[in-house]
Amino acid sequence: MDLNVRQTRARVEQARAQLSEVVHQSEAARQLVMMEVESAWRTLRVRQAAVTAAEEALHLSKEWLRTEQVNFDFDLGNTENLVDAVRSNLELQAARHQAVYDCNVAVLRLLASAGLLDRADAFGIILD
Repeated sequence: MDLNVRQTRARVEQARAQLSEVVHQSEAARQLVMMEVESAWRTLRVRQAAVTAAEEALHLSKEWLRTEQVNFDFDLGNTENLVDAVRSNLELQAARHQAVYDCNVAVLRLLASAGLLDRADAFGIILD
């Protein structure tokens, strides 16, 4: 029978230290996941605001373009103003499409950081 109490006590202390290390690693990993989810959520909120701003700008651009088209039709405006309105409208359409893309990527990153990406089809997201 092994009655070496000191060795047994040392093994018990070593096991306790390993358990404590694992508990701390687990807590650190949990906090890291929470931080990643929070960061992804904040990014998504910013991207959603960018989409809203891009849609508002595009709406204003469409009004400006309509005004310039009417003015041009009645010979009240010039070609340069109409071209500027068309150019602005096209640029804002592209910016809106980019903002929607960025927002969709932010949604996917949030789902990935929350561990829900494998269930993305439940949210109506097509990954193909």
